[in-house]
Amino acid sequence: MVTKEKIAELKKAAKLYKEKIQQEKRAAREAAKKAKEKERAKKAAQRTAQKSANNAKKALQLSQRSDFFALFWPAWVSTFTENLISKAFTATGISPVNPDVILDRFHHISPDSLESVSSGSTAYSAEDWLKACTTLQAEVKDSRSVGARKLGQTIHYLSSQVELLQVEVDGLRKKLYQNRKRQKQPNRQLDLQQHQEYHGGAMMWSPRAFREARARMAVAEQEAQEEELKKAETRELAAASKLYKEKIAEEKREQRAREKAARDQAKAEERAAIDARKEQRRKDKEARDAAKALKLSQRGNRPTSKASAVKQKPARRAVGARSHPKPATPPLPRPTITTRSGRTATKYQ
Repeated sequence: MVTKEKIAELKKAAKLYKEKIQQEKRAAREAAKKAKEKERAKKAAQRTAQKSANNAKKALQLSQRSDFFALFWPAWVSTFTENLISKAFTATGISPVNPDVILDRFHHISPDSLESVSSGSTAYSAEDWLKACTTLQAEVKDSRSVGARKLGQTIHYLSSQVELLQVEVDGLRKKLYQNRKRQKQPNRQLDLQQHQEYHGGAMMWSPRAFREARARMAVAEQEAQEEELKKAETRELAAASKLYKEKIAEEKREQRAREKAARDQAKAEERAAIDARKEQRRKDKEARDAAKALKLSQRGNRPTSKASAVKQKPARRAVGARSHPKPATPPLPRPTITTRSGRTATKYQ
């Protein structure tokens, strides 16, 4: 049983617990506040140190700038002389103008390379403009002349233009191929349908309409695929049927050819047998004729026979007509029958 004393103790414990929680919160807030103050003080010290360092650096730079001209001018006067400047211009190809002066340091012309270059009969491509310039320098007596340098510059310019045009042509071909490929792709337009009749200018489509349109498109694509499969199966069956018919026709042709060959052979054999019989009959007749002629020659001349008496045909006797013809028999009377009404009627068979 809960008494009032226990209730008071519980209330007191809850109050103490709340006070303890509040004290902990106040301590946490004070600690956070102190940490923020320390961070601010640290940042302020860093800013002060950075500012002092920048000031010292600026002062040093000012002192260095003031001393720079005193160190720079003697070096400038001793270095930039007319002789050194002209030699530098000549070494770099500025004056006189020589654009290949740097490249000549990396490409040393050897006799073997000259023979291989001069012996080649094919023309150089745009990428081999350096070889063309090397060949020009090898063939021309004075490679430093104005004409030789103009030819080298012309070769370089033409090769650059050819390479640029080739890159442009490749890009145009790629673009044309992409356009053709894009044109071959089917137009996938959603079949959006209105649920209600609408006569306004603009039309707002809901997500439901898009879902239904996509579902209809999926069904249409599936039906198209099934139709293509059916057509493919029909084509395969037609091809198989055609092959089967061709095979049957070929077998029939072969059978007819065999039968025709057999008939021709039988006819030839029959014709040979007929010819053999004819030849045998001819030989037999010749043998009989020879035997008969031999008998006649052995018998001698036959006596002539007297003319036979002409046989007289017997005369026909005339038969006289009958004087009393036989009377014709009268026809028999037709049978009669009596009907139910008592009348007599002729009975026909």
